[in-house]
Amino acid sequence: MNEPMDRALADWLRDGPDQGPREGLERALAATRQVSQRPAWAIPERWLPMQLTMQRVPTMRPVLLLATVALLILTLIGAAILIGSQRRLPEPFGLARNGAIVFERDGDLFIADDLRGTSRTLTAGSDRDIAPSFSNQGDRIAFIRDVDEGIQLMSVRPDGSDLKTLGTFPSFDGFRWSPDGRALVINYTATDPSGFRLAVVQADGSGYREVDLGRAVDWASWRPGGRHLAFRGASGDATSGAFIADADGTNVRRLPMETAARTDFEGLAWSPDGTRLSFMSDGKDAGMGWQIGVADIDAMGDLTALRRLHFDPASFDEMLPVWSPDSTQFAFILEKEGVLQIGIGRPDGSGLRRVGPTTVDRNGFGYAWSPDGRSLLISRRQGTVSLWSVDVATGEATLVEGVTDKVPAWQRLAP
Repeated sequence: MNEPMDRALADWLRDGPDQGPREGLERALAATRQVSQRPAWAIPERWLPMQLTMQRVPTMRPVLLLATVALLILTLIGAAILIGSQRRLPEPFGLARNGAIVFERDGDLFIADDLRGTSRTLTAGSDRDIAPSFSNQGDRIAFIRDVDEGIQLMSVRPDGSDLKTLGTFPSFDGFRWSPDGRALVINYTATDPSGFRLAVVQADGSGYREVDLGRAVDWASWRPGGRHLAFRGASGDATSGAFIADADGTNVRRLPMETAARTDFEGLAWSPDGTRLSFMSDGKDAGMGWQIGVADIDAMGDLTALRRLHFDPASFDEMLPVWSPDSTQFAFILEKEGVLQIGIGRPDGSGLRRVGPTTVDRNGFGYAWSPDGRSLLISRRQGTVSLWSVDVATGEATLVEGVTDKVPAWQRLAP
């Protein structure tokens, strides 16, 4: 090819069929017609005996070749546009787009497109369905079904299809999805809290296996990334400890954190970025009840730093921290002079703000972050139960009516 044709073709390929001028290809093709044919002496058949030359392999003409290349480029660009326009599942942890909500009412599960959307039945029947929880990918909902044999861990798609029974247990004390959505970990007991056990349940319904950690365990959850399990365990005396193990339940070791009571390390939970564990313990500060602790955990599962927080020196209880999706802060219950309210603070103990309604009922709050981290849903019980949506940036609280009075499970969607 000559230089004008090279420039024309390069311009067309650079601009592409979407941004480049429609005449770009015509210019490139026209340039090919301006290239003169090779001189006769450059064609071996013209001056060598025919029997000494190899048979020519048929090839495409230049115009046909260029048209084929152009068609291939258009096809590839179209495929890229199609794939890029499709929503992908979000990362297992962190900020995401708000999706549907699922909630329990009178033993059945309902789903709505958003907080103020019209709800529709997800599950119904004579059995009582409770505790819905979306997988981190937002593609399945696990829940508990109360049956004669005990409880069943169930799973269903957001459209109500593909209902599965994942396992049957005597009772339960909470469950968590694995980061990749392929399994769940469930705490259950056949006796009392001293007999809490742990099982890993396959999300495809293929079964489950018990994880023998050598002690009663609860508050178990996978580390984001899936490398470790953290859990609270009885230590053989009147106290509890915070433990960490490899994801398969082996290599169990106790984190070196001081403990004073069997109730220590309630609410043990990973931050969404997987770098910290938050928990509660009997207050180490004089005159304080529950106190929040934050432990920094390195990639190998070792404790590197520990902070005991006291956001308000005049508060009595600060308890049950729930991390924001971006791991920069958490919400918790703060009790002061018998009045409870939701506080928001940073994991270094700074930035305290009080948001939402108050109550005097010690069991009067449920709360959860929206997937995008902009809202905090608060279920408040004070005589009756009401649901509030709090704008985290401004602190403005809005009563949510017509969907549910309980904190729903919120679907995470790709941005």
